[in-house]
Amino acid sequence: MLGKLIKHEFRATGRLMAPLFGALLLLAVFSRVANQILQQVPNPTRVLYIVSVLLAIVYVLAGLGVMVFSTRTSLPTRAISCSRFPSVSTACSGRS
Repeated sequence: MLGKLIKHEFRATGRLMAPLFGALLLLAVFSRVANQILQQVPNPTRVLYIVSVLLAIVYVLAGLGVMVFSTRTSLPTRAISCSRFPSVSTACSGRS
């Protein structure tokens, strides 16, 4: 029973997180390509610098967003378990 629960939990988490990690991977690839182009061009223009910096900023913000989103997905589960089993969970009462 626990195996089935874990299997379904991994599938549900994968449906949420796989697109986010895919987007993060694409941003990393685009950022790498932009940096390689910037290093290969003998006289880079200001536009290339701006694109490279913007891609790096978007990558960092997307990484932070993935971290925040991954911690936020566990909160509804805790709220549901607290509403169903308030006497069992110490997290519901705020005691540690």
